[in-house]
Amino acid sequence: MGRIITNEYFGGLRNFSQEELLGNLYPSPEFMFGYLGKNEDLDQIIAEDEKILARLGFSHEKIAQAIENVFLTDEPTYNGNHLIRRAFIESPECPWRDYCTVSPFDLSLKVTEIIMINKEKIEEAVTFLESRGSEGTYCFPDLVNNDLGMIFSDLHPHLIREHHFFEGKDTPYRVDPERAIRYLGI
Repeated sequence: MGRIITNEYFGGLRNFSQEELLGNLYPSPEFMFGYLGKNEDLDQIIAEDEKILARLGFSHEKIAQAIENVFLTDEPTYNGNHLIRRAFIESPECPWRDYCTVSPFDLSLKVTEIIMINKEKIEEAVTFLESRGSEGTYCFPDLVNNDLGMIFSDLHPHLIREHHFFEGKDTPYRVDPERAIRYLGI
């Protein structure tokens, strides 16, 4: 049996196994990209990101705070990078089931994702996005893999601060620490 994870869950303690946690992290019909690629190891991803932060001299808190600042700005750009705000009715629940930025009873639209377009590749990014038209979310992997932009979720500060998790390398929602530091200008 895997290790047991214990977290606050809507006011009460909830225990779940490593297997259940991984089930929450991997791609599913509810979240097509998932938080972690099917062949990725959670502990290995976290350990590798810890080494990157140590090498660069940055803390999880500093990156989490910078992402929160992006969500707080009303400006069209951040550190010279263009921001595309995406509003939804809901925000994803943390896969550890210990946090959600939005109450399930709040049905108003709110910005829960921000696409930050690389200031060095704005024209290329605009051409790319226009060529993809209605593909929307489906073009995210190519957008990120070509360093045209990064995607920030309102859940990222919590994942980074509390779980030291920047998401897996096989998901377009990954906040690669080195890329994030460059985009955020910290």
